[in-house]
Amino acid sequence: MGNALKYRDALRPLRIEVEGKTHHQKVIYSIKDTGIGISPRHLEKIWNVFFRVNPLSPVAGEGIGLSFVKRIADKHKGRIWAESTEGVGSTFHVELQRNEFSE
Repeated sequence: MGNALKYRDALRPLRIEVEGKTHHQKVIYSIKDTGIGISPRHLEKIWNVFFRVNPLSPVAGEGIGLSFVKRIADKHKGRIWAESTEGVGSTFHVELQRNEFSE
């Protein structure tokens, strides 16, 4: 959500949708925004530590946030992926194992 706020399109109203759903023994959380979007050529690179789509951007950032999220998902036997259209927005999905707790 921080990136959705940070990389918003100043020419359009920002809209952020958060969704969570269960699918079999997994939980999928999704965050969809109407931000600036990401070019297909950069979509796989965004998970790399220190990667920034535009390193000359005046928006502050170190390029480590998404790599942390990916490592956390990997450690929990989950996965993360993004769908994006440049100039339209992005949707980030995190899928984790569903754990049920009982006493």
